[in-house]
Amino acid sequence: MAEEERERGSSDSSPIIKIFRERKVADIPCYRSTFLASTSAGLAGTMAYFLFTSKMKEAFRAGIGVFTVVTLAYWSYCRYNYAKSQQPYEQLTQALQRHRVQNDDHEDG
Repeated sequence: MAEEERERGSSDSSPIIKIFRERKVADIPCYRSTFLASTSAGLAGTMAYFLFTSKMKEAFRAGIGVFTVVTLAYWSYCRYNYAKSQQPYEQLTQALQRHRVQNDDHEDG
């Protein structure tokens, strides 16, 4: 059994990172794009602040601030757009379920 798991793990070249033991990071919508954007913005903010002031400690604080603001803003924007794009699919699923329930009632009666 352990050998089968090792074989499956070796055939998959990408590492799987799990959060809370069950949820894969790759399954969370907007996760990757949010943290790529916020990390880049944080590094750019840190470098820019350091270039203008030459104060390392304050530059790191500014970078963390930029990272936090960009993370919260981008995550909110991305999740809002994701929810809007998923709404028609949810409505269709609900309509199909209602249709199936109505057809089951007609067949039974």
